Amino acid sequence: MNTKLLSRLFILVFITSFTLISCDNEDDPKIPISTDIVGVWTYKSTQPNVNVGDNADLGKQIENFISSYNDNSKGSTYKFADNGTYIFSSNGNEPINGTYKLTVNNVFELNDNVNNKQTAIIQDKGTKTIYISLDLKNVVAKELNIDANKIISASLIEVFQK
Repeated sequence: MNTKLLSRLFILVFITSFTLISCDNEDDPKIPISTDIVGVWTYKSTQPNVNVGDNADLGKQIENFISSYNDNSKGSTYKFADNGTYIFSSNGNEPINGTYKLTVNNVFELNDNVNNKQTAIIQDKGTKTIYISLDLKNVVAKELNIDANKIISASLIEVFQK
């Protein structure tokens, strides 16, 4: 009788363990959907983000270029819809249409239909601010006739607020 009881307990423990192990709550994590980005965002400022190591003169030259590269952003807006699309409007220029998707917590990937540039957006919920980052390393190297290997990174960060 004791063997029969132990066998049943063993089977019960085995089935329970198998059932718990096969639950897939954590096996397929879903990226949360965020609607906080939906709405109209207006341009506030531009921040160059440059890393050239110890070469301060080159860094300043690139920062000046990036600041002037974006002179026409004043008055521009992003209008994000809840269907994953956006429209970028800038000073009477032809609007640029694109799509966006949430990649990780508060980081969005943008893809526009004009030049297919991939851009990341980091959203600060507290101040209703988004930072749009555009990698300009290759543009800077070409326009300033600089060896791209001397530039670790060169990006333009635009600040927009709701």
